[in-house]
Amino acid sequence: MLYGSGQRIRARHVGHEDLAACVNMLPPWLPVDDELRAELPKIWTRLLWQPGFNADLIEDVSLPPAERMLGLGMAIALDEHWQKCLREMPPRYVALEIYRALAEERFHPPGDRQLGEMNRDGRVCFLVLHYAQRLTA
Repeated sequence: MLYGSGQRIRARHVGHEDLAACVNMLPPWLPVDDELRAELPKIWTRLLWQPGFNADLIEDVSLPPAERMLGLGMAIALDEHWQKCLREMPPRYVALEIYRALAEERFHPPGDRQLGEMNRDGRVCFLVLHYAQRLTA
């Protein structure tokens, strides 16, 4: 598909082969320390293809594979605990806190059955963890 700049752009789901490069697309406003940054590919590996996690990228297919990623967005389904936390006392940098909870395995996104039940009851809530995009002229 061609867009205004004439570049060949496509969107697709993140695959396991993309995870190392995804770390380089974290937005600068998310203060991830080096220890957690090193853990992110492992966290994403556990989450990838789970129904409560969504990771998509935008790429320019005219570039070499290592340079194609132009945008990255990740979102996660929240359980009752995190939904309550956001309603009552949202932490600063909630995405960072969720990543810490995932790293420590204190949080697992709802699974397929739980998401179905939450959907039935009108209680599904996804949080966009982050989105970043490289701007080109």
